[in-house]
Amino acid sequence: MHTLRHPDTGALLRARLAAALQACHLRGEVHITARELRAALVFILFGVHDCHELHATLDLTPPRYWDRAFAADSPQRQGELLTELACFDPALDSNPLLDRHLLREIPHAPEESADALASARRRAWFEWDAARYAAVHLPADALPLFGGEHLDRFRRLPMMTEDERAALCRQLCLGIARLEDLPDVAFAGDRGLPLRIQPRTPTESAFWVVKPWQRFRLEARLPHNTEGLETLHTHLLLIYQYAAGGEERLPLSLELFHRLLALSDGQQLAGISQEGVFAHLEIFVQRLAQEDARELHGWHPGDEDMAFRVRVEARDGRQILVKEAA
Repeated sequence: MHTLRHPDTGALLRARLAAALQACHLRGEVHITARELRAALVFILFGVHDCHELHATLDLTPPRYWDRAFAADSPQRQGELLTELACFDPALDSNPLLDRHLLREIPHAPEESADALASARRRAWFEWDAARYAAVHLPADALPLFGGEHLDRFRRLPMMTEDERAALCRQLCLGIARLEDLPDVAFAGDRGLPLRIQPRTPTESAFWVVKPWQRFRLEARLPHNTEGLETLHTHLLLIYQYAAGGEERLPLSLELFHRLLALSDGQQLAGISQEGVFAHLEIFVQRLAQEDARELHGWHPGDEDMAFRVRVEARDGRQILVKEAA
């Protein structure tokens, strides 16, 4: 209550708590009812002990509100919303510079260092402002929600300008391209999005198709709105416009959105538990690759700096396979 009433930390705490609850909605895994929202807030802010119990048992030390919000092992924790909050626990990640500073500030026994650091990271996420981060020479986004580095971009899409939306769309598309092993020459120039074609038999050469950037767009799938109520989306739509008409749509969950932006930044993904995240994406890429199978781009390791193009050309009533420099 002291934190909530403080003129500085009170507003920050309310904003952080709202952001964490919005993240649970944007993840799109559970439907948050008003009853469950109220129950989660009561648990986070007040715990499960009433004033009589706290005064009667002076050595009773319930978990602090930042641990009740995120720690999956909090006593008497229940409900889907609190389960979702645990998925965003800031203590699940690490930042050596920040963690070293947090450990210097908290007294703990060596065997308790892991729990103490986890609790300190959660508290810092709730109560540290930009000035506090700047005091230890860290950016204000040094401690995000776990898996929520790009949460604000996901949430802000309906309010973005056309240029911002186009830049984000291209970054997501590049993440799709980075899922497959393509040579650097495939990304040279500004021809479009390269999508690798997997041959039926292994070859040293790599083949891909190129999809023009202007055929892609990004939209937010907003629910039906009710007058007087604001709504948030749970998915984005990456839409490709076929040259012959029609569209192909890929729903982007918050998790897939984060994975694609991480790939576009050059990060490597672990090879476990990714099948479910990329299930729809594989079908989306296959359909785009089949749109026009009469022209392919290729590369051979014997000539690392050069890409070539293979296309079918009609000559004198015959179809001729032509290979030329791209």
